[in-house]
Amino acid sequence: MRTIRDGAAALRRALERSVAAAEAEVAKNRALTAGLAAVATDVAELERANREIAEGADHILTAAADIAAGARQIAAAAEEADRASTEAATAARQQARGAEDLAAAVEEIALLADELQGTDG
Repeated sequence: MRTIRDGAAALRRALERSVAAAEAEVAKNRALTAGLAAVATDVAELERANREIAEGADHILTAAADIAAGARQIAAAAEEADRASTEAATAARQQARGAEDLAAAVEEIALLADELQGTDG
């Protein structure tokens, strides 16, 4: 009978060690599960932040495209203004030549008038 009791006690100690080891494993697994849940929360937060960053980048890209289009319009307007300025300068030179020609003609008419008055008098 003593052998049975000794065997039962040994079995009980072995079972208690197994239960203690199992409880330790359960505690480790719970800690691991909590850690994994924290990681999952962090990953979800990173995904949300990445979506926000991507949306911001899209807005920036759209704004940059709008700015580029505006810059092209400004450049086209500047080229048109340059052409108009060149045409205005050409017209001004032509008018100046015309005014010079007119002044020369008026002067010539005045000389002729003087000569005619000189011969009449």
